[in-house]
Amino acid sequence: MNTTEKTLTQANGVLKAFKSNKHGDVDGLVITTDNGPLTLHFPPHTAKSVMAQVAAGETVYVDYAEEAKPDKKPKAVLKAVRKEQHGESMFIGDKKPEKPAKNDTTETITPDQFTLVLDKKEKPIAIRVADKYIHLPKNKQISDTIRPDSTLVIEAEPRTDSGFVQEHGLTVYHLKSISINGESFPAND
Repeated sequence: MNTTEKTLTQANGVLKAFKSNKHGDVDGLVITTDNGPLTLHFPPHTAKSVMAQVAAGETVYVDYAEEAKPDKKPKAVLKAVRKEQHGESMFIGDKKPEKPAKNDTTETITPDQFTLVLDKKEKPIAIRVADKYIHLPKNKQISDTIRPDSTLVIEAEPRTDSGFVQEHGLTVYHLKSISINGESFPAND
C-alpha cells in the first residue's frame, strides 16, 4: 500500500467536532481556521488518546500532511496535536494499535428488535441492538439474506482494543457467527 506524503503543514483553530468512519469509530476532527473548516483524519485506534488531549470548543494547534494512496483522492492526515502553540504535542505516528486483550467471552444475542446499519451502497455493515454495535463482515450471503424483519441469533464477542471510541458510546462486537431465519453463517465466509 503505497502512500505519497506531501510537506508537513501547521494550522490552528477551534475544534468544531470529531468525525467518524462508516462503522461509527471516531477517526477525524474538524477545526475552524481563518481559512475555513479543515478536516483531519487519524487512525481510529488513536481516538481515545486524541480525545483525551483535546476537546470540542478548544483552540488547537495541529501538524498535518496531505497524503494520497494510488488512485485515491488526497486527504489531510493529522500528525500531531496540542492545546498551546508551543506546548507539548501528542504525535499520532507514535501511537501504535494496542494489542487486544485475550477475549474468550462470546455472547449469544437474540434481539427482539434491531436496526440494520447500512453503508452508502445500502449494504448492511452492522447490526445495532440496544447499546450493542455488531460489525458484519463483507459476506454476500449475509448481506443478501438479512432483512429488518429477520429472526436473528448472533454469536459475537466484545471488542477489547480500548484505543477506539464508538461515536455513540456503544459497545462494539465482532461477529463470530449468525443465524438468519434459522440459516447459519460463519463470520469469515
